[in-house]
Amino acid sequence: MESVTTIQFSTFLIGMTCGVFPLLAGLWIGIKLMRDSQPAAEAAPGEAEKAAQILQRMSQFMRGLAGDVHEQRDVMASIEERIDHARRNSSGSKSLEQAIDLLKVMNDANDGLQERLKRAETLINEQTEQLAATLSEARTDSLTKLFNRRAFDEELHKRWALWNRKRRPFCVLLVDIDYFKKINDRYGHQIGDAVLQAVAKTLVQTTRDADYVTRYGGEEFAILLPETELEKGNEAAQRILAAVREDVFREEAIEIPLTVSIGVAQVDDLAGPEELVAKADEALYAAKKGGRDRGYYFDGQRVLSILPGADGKVEPAREFHEVCADLRTRLMEATH
Repeated sequence: MESVTTIQFSTFLIGMTCGVFPLLAGLWIGIKLMRDSQPAAEAAPGEAEKAAQILQRMSQFMRGLAGDVHEQRDVMASIEERIDHARRNSSGSKSLEQAIDLLKVMNDANDGLQERLKRAETLINEQTEQLAATLSEARTDSLTKLFNRRAFDEELHKRWALWNRKRRPFCVLLVDIDYFKKINDRYGHQIGDAVLQAVAKTLVQTTRDADYVTRYGGEEFAILLPETELEKGNEAAQRILAAVREDVFREEAIEIPLTVSIGVAQVDDLAGPEELVAKADEALYAAKKGGRDRGYYFDGQRVLSILPGADGKVEPAREFHEVCADLRTRLMEATH
């Protein structure tokens, strides 16, 4: 009788495992995807097709696993019938022998199901990783490995929602590489791509881990600075200007001095997310019009220079390195 009770308890555990596993698998996939990758707002056709194929393979395997579970239940039902028959019609050593045989059958069935569950776990992990990678590719610039325009737009709207709910400030910086077209025309697209990668690396190294650095398009980058008010945003822009200026691009015999222009805007109640970017873009335009290698910001009413005292009317005396950088860029413009 004790052997029969043990068999029934094992049957109960297997039934629980078979019923709970698909639920746990679904929860695991959902949690992993939420942790590893935020979903893209609008996937491109190729990306959507890849994701659909992965999900289809996972669905087919889960259907096969469901069939295995159903088969396992049939085996267990058959064992239970044999147990009841043995209990009613057998006794003594013969009953013990039958119980041992039934235990062996059940153990073999358990081993088979356990192996299939292990294979299922491995496959789910592999397919989940592939799906997460596909979603990540949809939000990543392949050249610079930064987040792309789509990812920036998503994060911008999230930050905007936080501002509306909790008044948590943030700034947008638009960064444009000065004279990038001339670099491409003179040295070719391969060097141009390397310049983009170099500037992207400098931006990441110059900003905080919490800052959201993206390639906005072409030679333009966009940066979200969370928990940042305008004064600190302007300071971040000045650090970026100095870092890019000091990090001269070198590759083999080629040496190219680089500078960027930056526009800064802080979130406020007067404009939505798109208008906020437009204000940063207006400030960027003023920076390029003002001579490049500098930053301007939108103060809520007008565009002003980040440099103290430079309100667009009279530029203050500049540091020696700024004069040198300006001469380099002007020389490049005249000779390329």
